[in-house]
Amino acid sequence: MKFSETREFSPATGETIYRRFFEPLSTKHSGEVLMLHGLGDHIGCHDWAAGLLIHAGFAPIGFDWPGHGQSSGRRGDIPGVRGAMDLIDETVGKMKSQPVGVFTHSTGGFILLHYLDRKQALEEQAPFRWLWLNSPLLQPGYNQSAFKQKMAKWLGLIAPRAVFSTGVVHEQCCHMEGADENEERLNFEGCQNRVSLRYGNSLIDYGESGFHGAIPLSGSTRFLLTQGDEDTVCPPFLAKQFFDNAPVTDKTFALIRGARHEAFREVNPLPFYNSARAWLMNTASH
Repeated sequence: MKFSETREFSPATGETIYRRFFEPLSTKHSGEVLMLHGLGDHIGCHDWAAGLLIHAGFAPIGFDWPGHGQSSGRRGDIPGVRGAMDLIDETVGKMKSQPVGVFTHSTGGFILLHYLDRKQALEEQAPFRWLWLNSPLLQPGYNQSAFKQKMAKWLGLIAPRAVFSTGVVHEQCCHMEGADENEERLNFEGCQNRVSLRYGNSLIDYGESGFHGAIPLSGSTRFLLTQGDEDTVCPPFLAKQFFDNAPVTDKTFALIRGARHEAFREVNPLPFYNSARAWLMNTASH
């Protein structure tokens, strides 16, 4: 899998952003696809998704959020949801054409949905014909005590860029049994579990305010949601509720049995890969 890299200063975030442009199999590909990773990981963690997209005929492009991977910034510190949405606009502006689709993992899905909501509120056309949300974060405040949230708000006024642990551990990402035999799937190099107060508070604020209207998906959008049924980071029942309420006719919910938050790291990721591969091939033919 070949790709080119850039590192450029981002006016939207004030940081140097690392971007990765994957080379498609053919110059006559089915369009460019934006990739958004989650909190604590980086775009290199999702080469598996880029591979599936490439073999389905697409040209993926991803970047590392500020404070993640090879982008600059304090680890875990993103300048709020608004700054993250501005970075999406900035990246789309650097693509050769309007992206036909978008892949997101975890918190990347939360940012995307609020990005689409902002587009809708401004009566602007979102560029994507299809969405693939993997283990999406939908309610940042879920299972967080009111006291903890109040303390975070107060501390955020004093030291907004201070970082704390998210509390997410590797065992919640995938089953760790057999690590010695299959170390490649458990390669968490470059990952971390920190989040700044300003970003964490921004996520909770946007989660509490909800969307301006209905879930910001148009009826003509093709929509895939993949989710592990043992995910404790982004619970599957929230994903199912979101999926059922999404105002989309062409939608697919793939619940992966025995998988946790990162089904692509499981000992046997084939059920997950096969579900995504079949959907992507079908989408590329439309």
